[in-house]
Amino acid sequence: MELRKTLSKKPVKFLTLLLTAMLIATASAAVYYSLTFESKVTIAGFDVKFTQGNDSVAAVATPIPAGWPASRVKLAGLKSYPNVTSTYDQAVNITNLSPTIDAQFRLRHSSINALNGTASISNFTRITFRLIHKNGTQGGYLEYTTGGDDTWERSADMNFIAIKAGEVWAVKVEIVAAAGATTGIMMEIVMYIDVQ
Repeated sequence: MELRKTLSKKPVKFLTLLLTAMLIATASAAVYYSLTFESKVTIAGFDVKFTQGNDSVAAVATPIPAGWPASRVKLAGLKSYPNVTSTYDQAVNITNLSPTIDAQFRLRHSSINALNGTASISNFTRITFRLIHKNGTQGGYLEYTTGGDDTWERSADMNFIAIKAGEVWAVKVEIVAAAGATTGIMMEIVMYIDVQ
């Protein structure tokens, strides 16, 4: 009889142990769970760009090589007359196309080329690009003045300045030709917007 009592207690103990283990496993499964987060990241271009101004005759914005935080523009069709200061209040605009993000930007020199040869540089006295805030105040400038040896002297690049989301600023251009300037002389000017 002793043997029978012992054998009948073992299955009961085993069953009790099995039920306890299942209860613990079920309780553990209810406590531990997993969350999954998925996202997609897109590399976007900068939202501060050159845009058409009221005086833009032919402002051509060109793409910049990958990795450059800048936008580039060539201005063409601007005219000057001997011994006169020609002014274009909106030769081109700078626009922050983002509806929500403010940015820092600056104008930077790229190149100025005399298309009729370097001797033609002396036909100009000064070419100035003034950055005009939407409230009408000046935010900085880039300037080219002629040197005595048919070369250009350039001002320093502008410091970075804040532009709010959705704002449009103008680039005002002043061109001063020399008193005895020859007609048909052309300059090609390229400048950058650096954005950070």
